[in-house]
Amino acid sequence: MEKPVALSTTKRKKFTIPVDKILPFLIPIIVILLWQVSSSLGWLSSSVLPSPIAVFQDGVKLTVSGELPKNLSISLYRATVGLLIGGGI
Repeated sequence: MEKPVALSTTKRKKFTIPVDKILPFLIPIIVILLWQVSSSLGWLSSSVLPSPIAVFQDGVKLTVSGELPKNLSISLYRATVGLLIGGGI
């Protein structure tokens, strides 16, 4: 008697997502989504913690007006001076 021969000899590769590699990206996304949902449902007051969309919109508005880059450069200057003074002591 002859043995049956398989027509397809290709092996299927099993698609697996490595959790340890994707977890560092998922955690911040989940936190931001929970933050947005909490703000949208009214669980978080906008005076205590504004929604991520509001923060992003204000960031864009301040960048376009030039106020954010100016204030960031001043803060970077102060931090650098503090580091130099602290490192020199």
